[in-house]
Amino acid sequence: QYKMKEETVRRSKQVTFDLPATINNYGQGIPVVNIHSTNDDTLVTIQEDGFICLWHPELEPKETKHMFNEEPANQRSKRVSDFALMSEYNKLVIGTDREIQIYDLFALEPYCQINGLETFPLTLDYIWSKLPKLENIPNITAETAVLSPNVTFIRWKVHQDWVTQAKYFHSLQAVVSSSNEESSSLVVSCDQTVFSVHKGVKTFDLCQKHNLLVTGGMDRLVRLWNPYFSKPTGILKGHSAPIFSLCVSSEDSQIFSLSVDATIWDIEVQSCLFTADPRASRIHGYVSACSYNSALKCLYVAADRMAVLTLKSPRLNRHVHVSFNEPVMCCGYSEEFHQVVSCSEASVVKVWDLNTGRQVSEFVDTDDLTSITCMAFDPKGRLVTGGRNGCLKIWNFNSGQCLKTLKKGKCQEVCDCTFLKVQRNCVVAVGKDRKIDIYSSNGHQEDILCVVHCPPSLLATGSYDGEIIAWDLVSGHIKFQQKITKLAQTDKDTLLYAADRIGYVYIYDMEKFDLKQRSPREHSWRAHTSTITLQIVDSDQVVLTSSTDQTVRLWSAQGQCITFGQPELWSVHIPSSWIHPRVPYDVLIDPLSMPDHEFLNGKSHLSEGIESDMSE
Repeated sequence: QYKMKEETVRRSKQVTFDLPATINNYGQGIPVVNIHSTNDDTLVTIQEDGFICLWHPELEPKETKHMFNEEPANQRSKRVSDFALMSEYNKLVIGTDREIQIYDLFALEPYCQINGLETFPLTLDYIWSKLPKLENIPNITAETAVLSPNVTFIRWKVHQDWVTQAKYFHSLQAVVSSSNEESSSLVVSCDQTVFSVHKGVKTFDLCQKHNLLVTGGMDRLVRLWNPYFSKPTGILKGHSAPIFSLCVSSEDSQIFSLSVDATIWDIEVQSCLFTADPRASRIHGYVSACSYNSALKCLYVAADRMAVLTLKSPRLNRHVHVSFNEPVMCCGYSEEFHQVVSCSEASVVKVWDLNTGRQVSEFVDTDDLTSITCMAFDPKGRLVTGGRNGCLKIWNFNSGQCLKTLKKGKCQEVCDCTFLKVQRNCVVAVGKDRKIDIYSSNGHQEDILCVVHCPPSLLATGSYDGEIIAWDLVSGHIKFQQKITKLAQTDKDTLLYAADRIGYVYIYDMEKFDLKQRSPREHSWRAHTSTITLQIVDSDQVVLTSSTDQTVRLWSAQGQCITFGQPELWSVHIPSSWIHPRVPYDVLIDPLSMPDHEFLNGKSHLSEGIESDMSE
């Protein structure tokens, strides 16, 4: 019940991207190092080769310039690693080969530079604030950087690998930096709080509203952290590839993370609100940067081309009746129940009556809240769904109960599934792993009623519908199958005794099993005329049977009738006292005991001759 309430809250927050994204091909091919916005919503991007572009919010180029075009021909070309905006001074700060260059933002002309750095600046950030001098914290004013011939840098080493990102957050009064090195993946400088993350941190941001640091990296997880506590307060799973970039909208309590897909997360509920895969968004290639404009509700993405994803609420015009509060991914018709079943991206399944169009029931896959991508029905009318997590699930859609989860290999999205009947029932799934996965419904279709172990590596089971299955315990594969009601096994060998509904007893030698044979049957006989049970008495090498035909009988291990309960004296150890070679009278006269012979089946040459004489 709590999960259902939580899901209701999550669905009320649902947002989507307007797909596909708006793409601009201008300047494509060279990675963009970062994206920033000015106070008038002008977008600023710089490529690694120094090509700068100022964009309108609609992603139309406003002004462009190549910053390094005037370099001498014999000089090695420079590479931009990062840049920052000094909006208060209308300046642009660029990090390049052991230099920090400052340009006029709108004239795009050089203003000054700081050169002779000991190392290549990988990431830059700028703070406009009257800060007190802090120990071990850089505190260099813009005036000092411009006017002084000697600029002093204060450095402190907190990472053992390259720094992937560094930012100053005014609300924390601290510089936060990240690295791909696990032991010091994220460091908050004010109190030297160190966060350890598997495979390091590639990107991070701060939600000022909830005072949470949000990180992403090579392990495909989005983590939420209290800046003063080194354990994550939340972990968001859903990406199938490393997270290259992320940003936070504190106003909306949302996280935007970029992997091969673009995903929106809700911070308060800590769940996925929407995911756009590259085929839907048309954003391809390595994502080098992203930036969110909360006023325009736009996410700007730099990949192989510049793109903008606009947020939209899924709520339509009040005069338009909608079936879901989120996109509907698939629907199908159940002939068995004469109902329509539809599934949404939020894992909501709704069942509708085909004749009236009224909703019959609704349930939510609350286990992992993974988006349902496809569906099918099996011959019994059960619902089969595929999801973005690579799993197939079989449902009783009238009760909302998940009957079985099918999963193979890596968790790649299932794009479609269907149900086939070739010898045995099976579900076929296809998806982003570029493989055709066949899930055979091998095994019992009804309740399993009995089981016996056949050493060393065989297990035999019998089900309510009279089927026996012998399993290989090592591989899990089925050795053979047959309709059966009772099983028993000898202690000293691998003989398996089985009984069916019409009174037959079968002996199987599991050591002589041949894959080319349908089953390894050694011998069989009819012991009763109705459903029987059996027990093996190993000490005397006899088989005890009983039946719903009101009889109990004793047999030799090879099916010779000893009988049981007759008034004449007999001994299990004296074969001459047995009924054999006679058989019980009820078995003898029963029509189902007749042998399978071509003469009795009307297929002999004699019958053909009689028919020809009669025709003449």
